[in-house]
Amino acid sequence: MSIIKTAISIEESIFNDVQNLAKDRKVSRSEIFRTAAAEYIERQKNEKILRQLNDVYAIPRSDDERKFHDVAIAKTAQVIDQW
Repeated sequence: MSIIKTAISIEESIFNDVQNLAKDRKVSRSEIFRTAAAEYIERQKNEKILRQLNDVYAIPRSDDERKFHDVAIAKTAQVIDQW
């Protein structure tokens, strides 16, 4: 993995928090920013997947799908009652 240097502008209070966290954890500020960025990117990917799933499940079901769903729920209830 290659490392690229960059400069960012952040509020002083955030910089101070990062500085203190890095000191407490005995890691570099760069490590704190890398970790934060990686976690943010992962969270955004997961939220995108969730939005896509919500879009899929928001599509109204056809009559056949509704009937199948109702039968499946009824059968599941029967099995549960037998236990």
